[in-house]
Amino acid sequence: MSATSEPEDVSPAPAWHAAGPDGTASELLLRTGRHFTNGTVSEDLRAVYRKGGRAGDVFYRDRWSHDKVVRSTHGVVPPLVMGAIYSGKGSYAIGFMLLSDPALAGCVHAYARMRGGGSD
Repeated sequence: MSATSEPEDVSPAPAWHAAGPDGTASELLLRTGRHFTNGTVSEDLRAVYRKGGRAGDVFYRDRWSHDKVVRSTHGVVPPLVMGAIYSGKGSYAIGFMLLSDPALAGCVHAYARMRGGGSD
């Protein structure tokens, strides 16, 4: 037998062995899995073709569509406040105080709500 000749006893592999893991355990899992799915299973048992719409995708897209809305003041006001205060006073101290006080109040409010002391 030379390096260029092919072996004589090679039989073609079954269609379900064309790709993926080989063995009886994987074959058993793939063959029994088709009974637990709604749809048509491919010949190689590796794909399921389902009929129907994409209502789940539409629901998901609609659920998070508000994230795509651009708000006009989102992230713009604090730099404007800081710039105006620095121009007028020559220091950022008052601007930091004005921006940190609402943040601190929000933290206190959230802590009170988590502890059960606040109500809305």
